[in-house]
Order: sequence, then C-alpha cells, then structure tokens
Amino acid sequence: MNYNSINISYAAYKEEFQPDVEEMIFTLYKEDPTGMPIDENKIKATLCQCLKHSEKIRLILIYLGDKLAGYAIIVFFWSNECGGDILCIDELFIKEDFRNRGIGSRFISDLPKLFPEAAGLSLEVTPSNKRAGMLYERLGFRREENIRMFRSSITE
Repeated sequence: MNYNSINISYAAYKEEFQPDVEEMIFTLYKEDPTGMPIDENKIKATLCQCLKHSEKIRLILIYLGDKLAGYAIIVFFWSNECGGDILCIDELFIKEDFRNRGIGSRFISDLPKLFPEAAGLSLEVTPSNKRAGMLYERLGFRREENIRMFRSSITE
C-alpha cells in the first residue's frame, strides 16, 4: 500500500480537544487493557503536561481529511546508548471507523519528518494485541532482549 497517498495531517493537542481525546483514551484502555487502570485524573495530568512541557511529551492529533481519526502520545527521552533522543510512542490509537487504511503506518513513517533530530523510535505493545505487534514488526520494530521492569512508586 502506498501510505503517502493517504490524505492525513497532524495537529498539536489544544485544550478544546480534551473531550474527544479523553473519549479516545478511554476507548484505547477498554479495547487493549494494560493492567493499569486509567482514570480522568491521569488523563488530565497527561494533557496538562502536553501543554506545559512539549519538550518532553506531545499529544498529536491524527486527521484523515477533516475527520479526527486518532491520536498519539510521544514521550522524548535521552538514550546514551543511541546518542540522542528516543521518541517513545507511549500511545497510538486509531478510531475503529478509520482502521485498516494505513493511517497508523503512515503516522509512524512520518515520524522522521516530524522529528528529524530523533535517534530512534520505541514503543510497547500488549502481548495480547497480536495484530499491532505484527504491524510494528512489518514497520521495522524488533523485540528487544532487555526486559522492561516497572515499579509503581519511587518510594517503595
């Protein structure tokens, strides 16, 4: 499929989009639960960070024509190993009516143009989301040898 022929565009998150974005985030967590619950307070905190600290986190709205098709949350972190900023695709969501049209693939292929200074891309996929995992592998992502470990509090 020629992803460049898809009429998609991107816009930075603005407060007036909060209801649409919240709805998409809740839908993502309902369709592909991570084990960590999401709530309105977490979403509002993330959206506030996107507005205040675009140097470390951005929420990008994805449009097909003039229709809001999805969103992505991109988090920047420095990697000594890679010698630059890594773009971590924290969340990528395409609304059900817009899926299977190459929009997610096009978004990922556009990231180097949107962020030419980036040294690499990173993302996570839930083990149960086989379709997304296969898509990401087709787009050049590979499974890492390292195991991601997480602790929910820094004071434990």
